[in-house]
This record gives sequence, C-alpha cells and structure tokens, in this order.
Amino acid sequence: MSKFWKGTYIIVLSLVLIILLYNLRERVEQFKNFGYFGVFVISLISSGTVLLPAPGWVAVIGLATSLNPLILGLVAGVGSSLGELTSYFLGLGGRFITDKKFDWLQNLMKKHGMKILFVLALIPNPIFDVGGIIAGASKMKIHNFLIPVLCGKIIRFIAVAYVASIGWKFLIN
Repeated sequence: MSKFWKGTYIIVLSLVLIILLYNLRERVEQFKNFGYFGVFVISLISSGTVLLPAPGWVAVIGLATSLNPLILGLVAGVGSSLGELTSYFLGLGGRFITDKKFDWLQNLMKKHGMKILFVLALIPNPIFDVGGIIAGASKMKIHNFLIPVLCGKIIRFIAVAYVASIGWKFLIN
C-alpha cells in the first residue's frame, strides 16, 4: 500500500473517530454517575474531539467535592492524554501532505517536542491539538508524545481538582 493510501486511511479513521467523539459529548452528563470511570470517559471524549470544544475539566470540577482530588486528577489526566492521540494520529496520517513551509515546525518538534508538549498539556489552551498534529507529522515516537502529555495533563487535572475541592469547602464554610 502506498504512503498516500496509508495516510488517507489514517486520516479518514481519525476523522470518523473525531466525529463520533464530538457527537458523544452531549451525553457527557450521564457519565458523571459513574464516578472515576465516568471522568475517564468524559476526559477521553473531550480531548478526542480535535479542534472542537468539549470542556472535560467541567466534570473534574463538578466531582471534586465528592471524589478524591488526587485520584480524580490522575484518572482525568490519563483519559485526556489518551484522547489526544486522535490529533497525533491525524498528523501521522497527514504526513504525506505536509508543505515545505512547515518544515521549521517539524524541526522544532523534533528538537524540543517533549518540552513543548509538556507545556502545552500543562496549560489549558486550544492549540494543543495543533501540537499533537505536528508531533504526528514529524514522526515523533508515540511514547515520546505520550509521556510529556501524560505528565502535563495529570499535573493540570490534579491542580484543578484540588482547587475546586478546596474552593468548594471554603464557600460552604
């Protein structure tokens, strides 16, 4: 199978997955009843919708008062990191259409990719998906993608869960 058809196949599968996950975002409220597993699924779905807004952190904030914030952040971080694989695979499949004018981005990702991905995962921002796409397009190894993303997302979601938990307790008292 040629590079073109392999890339096209990966892009089509990625787009189907993104559309499926985007349509599931309306059912996110139902997953809250499932505790940690629900937060994992919500985080997976919200991060899997490439370039389409789906705030999974809302579930973390909503459940921070009833679940352990440390475990909650850990579970949300893992789910969110796995969801980000959709953008990585989209970039991996789209390698064959990469324009030469974006070579500098791919070179930057090859040189500093793990640091860049960690910072992008740590700070809530809408451009993380672009980083994932560039990581895939630059042929970054999947473990070099996942490790910094996991670390950044877990730290972020643990912080969100603790701030929400402490803030809620402060408001009640």
